[in-house]
Amino acid sequence: MSTALVVDDERQMTMIVEYALANQGFTVHTAHDGATALNLLRTHEVDLVVLDVRMPTIDGLDLCERIRAGSDVPIMLLTALAQPEDVIAGLERGADDYVTKPFHPKELVLRAQALVRRYRGGGDGRVLRNGELVIDPVRREVTVAGRRLTLSYTEFRLLYCLTARRGEALSWRRLLREVWGTDNLIGGRELVKATVAILRTLHHEGRVSHVDDVYAFDDVAVEPRPGPLEIWYCGSAPAAARLAVDLGLAWLPGRITLDTITARRAAMEARASDAGVAVPKVGVIAPTSIAATRDRALEGLDVDGLLDWANTYGRWWVKPASGRFQTRADLKGSLIAGSPDDVASEVADFQAAGVDHLVFDLRSRFDRWFESIDLLASEVLPRFREAAA
Repeated sequence: MSTALVVDDERQMTMIVEYALANQGFTVHTAHDGATALNLLRTHEVDLVVLDVRMPTIDGLDLCERIRAGSDVPIMLLTALAQPEDVIAGLERGADDYVTKPFHPKELVLRAQALVRRYRGGGDGRVLRNGELVIDPVRREVTVAGRRLTLSYTEFRLLYCLTARRGEALSWRRLLREVWGTDNLIGGRELVKATVAILRTLHHEGRVSHVDDVYAFDDVAVEPRPGPLEIWYCGSAPAAARLAVDLGLAWLPGRITLDTITARRAAMEARASDAGVAVPKVGVIAPTSIAATRDRALEGLDVDGLLDWANTYGRWWVKPASGRFQTRADLKGSLIAGSPDDVASEVADFQAAGVDHLVFDLRSRFDRWFESIDLLASEVLPRFREAAA
């Protein structure tokens, strides 16, 4: 029996992964933050760590690096489809595999089982030598000129595979099968495409039967039939904007700077023109702090924390001229803060940048929730209703 540690700050996601693995015989421990995960690793032997990249307190990538510094246990990352930089950073810090959200539970389990098999199995038993390079699969040890190298076991497996077949041209599919233990590519973009196709079919037709590599169902209908169907795709990276154009979806990047919105919108217009399709609608979810005065709106806001977040996770954002986010002005668009006049001015900037829908995220101001709602409803929105009339 294999044991897995699942680490994710989203409890619902933790439950999904835990159920999928436990249903296939894994003993599963769970943690919702990095500190708890490290404590569990000190007190329990595990065969696999499933780790979300985006977590508070101890970032998932930092946690991956800390785990790898003291253990060669397999690490699988959970990462968003539109964030390839997370995958690259994770693999550089010692992760062995990744699954993109949204994922099919079957894909996650197959990859988990393959990781554990390879972790326990090593190579085919032959000691390989190539000049001063020696690879011992039984001891899982690599030396160069007598000096031992520290490798994750996937790095070990890849080196062993390439050395055993030196002189051969290996396809990426063969490497995927022999090193990662699967040629199953279910998930990510294909899963989004399948989901969108099903939603559209259910919306336009009566009773629907469907089968593909991901879903299978028979005689399903939605009653009563909904009105016009608008599907929004989330993600701030360029890949998310491209996918929205390709699949005819509206695009909702969440928190993002105005400069980035402008650049993405231009790229989407060009891509849509080349494909002969309509430009998708664009929406933004903007953290908002509104008060009677600008000083009161800024009171208690952790601007330094927002700047740190932007420099850490805003790798796909358009950077200011300095190359780093250093002032509140650099965050324009990713934070709306000020008096009703200030907020109305920023909403107008979004409108000018081609944003169709703006969501005011008031979670940082729960203490002034009703005050914020009242100011938005009575002083900000009427100005735009009057302009649209």
